[in-house]
Amino acid sequence: MSEKITLSGVPETMLQTVYARAKETKTRGAITDNKAVEIIDRLDYDFSMADKDAAMLSGVIARTIVLDKLVKTYLAGHGGAVVVNIACGLDTRCYRMSGYSHWYNLDLPETIAVREKLLPESRKISQIAMSAMDDWGGEIKGTSTDVLVIIEGLTMYLSESDVKRIFDVIAARFDRVTVLVETMNPMVVKRFKEKSIEASKAKFTWGAKNGAALAALLPDFHLVEEHSLCEGMAEFAPVYKLLGKIPAVSNISNRIVVLEKKRGGISMIWSTVWVEAVVFTALFTALVMIPTIKHPEIGVHNYPPDIQEEYFKTYEHVPVAPLSGRTIAFKGFGIVLFTVLLTYGAILAGADSFWTGAEFAAILFLIVGAWDMFFLDWVLFAHLKVFRLPGTEHMDKAYAQKWFHVKGMLFPGSLFLVIISMLTGLLVMWVK
Repeated sequence: MSEKITLSGVPETMLQTVYARAKETKTRGAITDNKAVEIIDRLDYDFSMADKDAAMLSGVIARTIVLDKLVKTYLAGHGGAVVVNIACGLDTRCYRMSGYSHWYNLDLPETIAVREKLLPESRKISQIAMSAMDDWGGEIKGTSTDVLVIIEGLTMYLSESDVKRIFDVIAARFDRVTVLVETMNPMVVKRFKEKSIEASKAKFTWGAKNGAALAALLPDFHLVEEHSLCEGMAEFAPVYKLLGKIPAVSNISNRIVVLEKKRGGISMIWSTVWVEAVVFTALFTALVMIPTIKHPEIGVHNYPPDIQEEYFKTYEHVPVAPLSGRTIAFKGFGIVLFTVLLTYGAILAGADSFWTGAEFAAILFLIVGAWDMFFLDWVLFAHLKVFRLPGTEHMDKAYAQKWFHVKGMLFPGSLFLVIISMLTGLLVMWVK
């Protein structure tokens, strides 16, 4: 039995896209979407304009290829994630994918009414009849897990403020969220028209030059990567393997932009920070204690002055001068190594900018510094004989000096904190 469909404007464009996927499945076969074929076979609708619109047909298939790959990759690395498909129309990706815990299809009430007839809800698939700009976040369950949001074929019909509103809803509801969003180049918005789309009275209204331009509008998100639809075109039109390498072609194509919600600053994963703090303190403790226990005289110039004075009454030899090239090189290497490790840890904790990287490094440095002063210096150094220099074993009071270690923490400790924090911030900014 055929379903008579009456839609207009943006909702009508969903009929063009599902038709494109069905036609590709039946003919060339660059994608396989049997659900789309089932839908088209049930619809009473004139697709003659879609048949004449080669640009629309190719674009839909290209973005389907790119998005399918990205969604599969994400779900492979985030098993049990929740997926929200905004402006879903008659999209059937939920039937082609696996590995998610629940899939939500969201669209306008008139669109969902059609979808419920053709693609009803199931145990793991739900429909939400709301505008993308509404506060739909409360309809999603299980937001403590990883969340993937897909926004396909929508932003070019909206205003910039509408796009920002959608991302505000996403940011307010989810902590660990990745967004795959299709964007159109502003030049294409102004000058290009798709015959089938224009026939539905829908019009292109907004675009973003690239992923960086979009991310600049969204303070809660950072750019991960972006993909030109030329990548999808190359799957069924090999000439695009070459054309896609030409910036003028690649840049003019629609793009799938991958964004993640920022987790820097107060939103960093503090559980990760504390785990890393334990690792860094353990590493620092080993690097300090092992050589000091074996050869305490190596660090003689780091001991309190009265202990040094007593030591040099008997031992004139200075193993390593405090400002020797060897010492400077060793400490320089330590700063570089520590900075690299802190940068890696900062990125794991969600830092994605200079300031969040520097903040992470400062926090870790202060934690390690506090451990060094309060435990290694005030407890172990002060009371364990293994740390004592030859000839100074009797100087209990000298080894128990607390103010000496406090001064060392203030300077040069504060200098090292600034240097390492700044270097870590610069490296995070460079990597991200």
